[in-house]
Amino acid sequence: MNRQLIRSYILLVAVAILLFTVPVAFTLTDQLRDDTELSVRREATTMARLLGHGDEASCRALTTVARAYAAETEDQVQITATDRCAADVAHPEGDAALTKAVEKGEPTTDWGSDCIWGTELVITGPAKSGDRVVGAVRSVYSTSHLTRRRLSMWVFRAATAGAA
Repeated sequence: MNRQLIRSYILLVAVAILLFTVPVAFTLTDQLRDDTELSVRREATTMARLLGHGDEASCRALTTVARAYAAETEDQVQITATDRCAADVAHPEGDAALTKAVEKGEPTTDWGSDCIWGTELVITGPAKSGDRVVGAVRSVYSTSHLTRRRLSMWVFRAATAGAA
């Protein structure tokens, strides 16, 4: 009788942990993904505004920001040259995202995978001068540290569940 009570108690605790811990981990993973996307999009938008402004000071600032961005991290900023600003950084290869940004003025987001995320997040945004699109900025953001954070969240939850 005591063994059955202990088994049922252990089963009850395991089910409770499963029902409460796993959804929280998925929610935290989604929040991590959304926060990262918003941050990278905001940075790309700022650089696109500098490119769209096109004066000499904006072009120098854009080049400085893009180089600093790449020097501090594994990430990369790519910028299309415009008639008023040819920032001295890498230029993006032509693809559907670049075409959509330049021709339609619409930003794109590519996580590299439909599952959770791939090896990098790529955001391509249009640079506008008034209502006219004059170029594009592409921010290539490495997701390796996100993968480590996600793994640590899941390991922590599994260890907590095991300890309980």
